[in-house]
Amino acid sequence: MCARPQSHLRCLRRSRPSLRRNPAVEERPRHQEQRPQCLCLSARNLRSTLTRTNKSSRSPSFMIRCIITGVLLSAGIASAQSNELALAQCLDLALKQNPAILKAQQELRRTHGLLVEARSYILPHLTASGTYAQIDPDAIEKFPFGNTGTATTPVSVEFKNQERPWSAQIEVTQLLYAGGRVAAGIRSAKLSDRYALLGFQRTVADTVLAVRKAFYQTLLDAELVAVREQSVKLLAQQLEDVQHRFDAGAVPKFNVLRAEVELANAKPPLIRAQNNLRLNRERLVKLIAVESSPQAEFTSITFTGTLAYEPRPWELPAALTEAMAKRVE
Repeated sequence: MCARPQSHLRCLRRSRPSLRRNPAVEERPRHQEQRPQCLCLSARNLRSTLTRTNKSSRSPSFMIRCIITGVLLSAGIASAQSNELALAQCLDLALKQNPAILKAQQELRRTHGLLVEARSYILPHLTASGTYAQIDPDAIEKFPFGNTGTATTPVSVEFKNQERPWSAQIEVTQLLYAGGRVAAGIRSAKLSDRYALLGFQRTVADTVLAVRKAFYQTLLDAELVAVREQSVKLLAQQLEDVQHRFDAGAVPKFNVLRAEVELANAKPPLIRAQNNLRLNRERLVKLIAVESSPQAEFTSITFTGTLAYEPRPWELPAALTEAMAKRVE
């Protein structure tokens, strides 16, 4: 079962012209779910922004800064200590502090640094160096030359700058020809930068998808737990009623045994549903990278939302065409 929730995020507004709205993304009415008052970054809009940025003529450094800033500047994130989180808040937290996304950001920084380093070889290089030393006068050797007019007093000669020797050097170099090595290094760095950018897009898309699936699976498990609890409660009431009727002599012992067996058979599904709910909650907490209380055995965070079915008719050729156009792989 899957359901597409309300469009949860907004694009960051910049000084450049705003991006065109994707008609495939439909917004649900605002009264159905209260959205947090924060400035967020949508994964769908992020992918659209990255695609348009790649086609533009902007420099790679500007493109990288826009991508990283768009994720890091998702302001107004809900507090990690909150006991209730909606889908929009979970997505905001995942985009901000998910380990996989943070790792992809650092990979972007690394590959961009390699590109800058590769380009630096074609620029002039200025090198300045200098040395200075202080020498003890007693350690300076003196060379006697000639006499002062007497037979026993020679003349001592000392060279200049012996006590405080220093030197300075400035060197300017410019690479003229390297046999294509620099151009090949720049092309390789650009490809690595492009690969890291596509990997970042894929990581964001996969993380958003995983958060959505875990969130709605948690809501589904919570509903299943409620249904199982009601079933056990009803069977317990039926057992109590049958026991009273057996005490009054209205029914045989067989009816009591049957009610006990039905109640016992209903408890294992309830336990499994409760375990699935705990596991999915922990999985979702891991995706959004929120630390739970160390005193609690399981997380105390509850996820609020509604399970609504919205049919979306898809045809296989159209789905394949859209996947080939939008998937970064």
